[in-house]
Amino acid sequence: PNTVPQTTTKEALEEKFRLAAEKSLINYSLFAGATTDNDEFLFKLNPQEIAGIKIFYASSTGNMHIERHSIIENIFKNSLIPIVIHSEAEYIITKNYQKYLNQKIELKAQHHEYIRSAEACYTATKHLISLAEKYNSHIHFLHISTAEETELFSPEKIINKRITAEVSPNHLFFDSGDYQNLGMLIKCNPSIKSENHKNELLKALINNKIDTIATDHAPHSFDEKQKKYDHAPSGMPSIQHSLNIMLEFVQKNELSLEKMVEKMCHNPSII
Repeated sequence: PNTVPQTTTKEALEEKFRLAAEKSLINYSLFAGATTDNDEFLFKLNPQEIAGIKIFYASSTGNMHIERHSIIENIFKNSLIPIVIHSEAEYIITKNYQKYLNQKIELKAQHHEYIRSAEACYTATKHLISLAEKYNSHIHFLHISTAEETELFSPEKIINKRITAEVSPNHLFFDSGDYQNLGMLIKCNPSIKSENHKNELLKALINNKIDTIATDHAPHSFDEKQKKYDHAPSGMPSIQHSLNIMLEFVQKNELSLEKMVEKMCHNPSII
């Protein structure tokens, strides 16, 4: 929903559905974006039409993050639609960023994993799971990126889960060693992290603690990604590469073909 215009109103949502109806060759639905003052719109959405209500728990491209706990709690308590969450703790990211500013360090792509750190991800996800358990909310965590977070999820059958999670091909394929050569091209939120995180994400995918693979497609141009750290947008265009990437894991016998189809097609449909 963090596009132009943001999909946070009835009018913007209807227009995006109109565009999809003209262009999409496959099954589709849309996320509606949560803001600090659009809960009336969110609670009138039709569960048969909308894929989820998206919450940015930390600022990302589009700056739609919600800081007030009462607003998030109200959505968790009352939503009839799955809540999908970009889960990072804003206050930890801000603290990490300020530390580099105070040291007058010129920020490079490789600093990104320490600014949008594993701690920021784990802290947010742990808190939001406790909130979901309080209200028995149906929530889905988007683009999980840390080993620690995977320990928070259950391997039980997806049909029984109220709390589910996904990983992106970006976080399965790249690790922090790739910043050296690729720089801002792999700057995304949450950040690409160390090889250990990457390996543990694949394990969690196989043992069903992570339920789906999804791209978080962000079609920023090559020229945009050549800018310096503060101006290079986060996100990677990956929807056209996701199958190719995951078939590499199949070819290397790191993932079965059946498991890949389950995670990319069946489980998203169930959720």
